[in-house]
Amino acid sequence: MARTVAGTLGLMAKMAASVRIDNPALIVIGEVVKVRERLLWLAEEAKMRIG
Repeated sequence: MARTVAGTLGLMAKMAASVRIDNPALIVIGEVVKVRERLLWLAEEAKMRIG
């Protein structure tokens, strides 16, 4: 099961522990994280149009 936790680097360890994320895990850092919001919006838009 894939899960996503987004936050600052300073809070990431606490956030991951609070939702029990364990290895293996993938961490994405930087501006590319902002693209996620746009992609989620586009996926929802496509779902509504296609059905």
